[in-house]
Amino acid sequence: MNEDQYRKGIEQFAQMVGRSSIDELRARFQALSPDFERAVMGFIGGEVWSRPQLDLRTRSEEHTSELQSPCNLVCRLLLEKK
Repeated sequence: MNEDQYRKGIEQFAQMVGRSSIDELRARFQALSPDFERAVMGFIGGEVWSRPQLDLRTRSEEHTSELQSPCNLVCRLLLEKK
């Protein structure tokens, strides 16, 4: 993952959780592992959820099956914990 993809992911998550909550969310991911935070922001936010072909709701629904993987399950639990 490159730096642009990582930054794009942070921006995407900021739109989803709100600008006032993005730092807290990133801190939660970083508490698990800095590499985990980069993977979530870069791949899930920067690659999957920022695809322009579909609106965010459709992308989220379409990728529900990804939540079955351990990494994505942790992401969902951290987002819901907020």
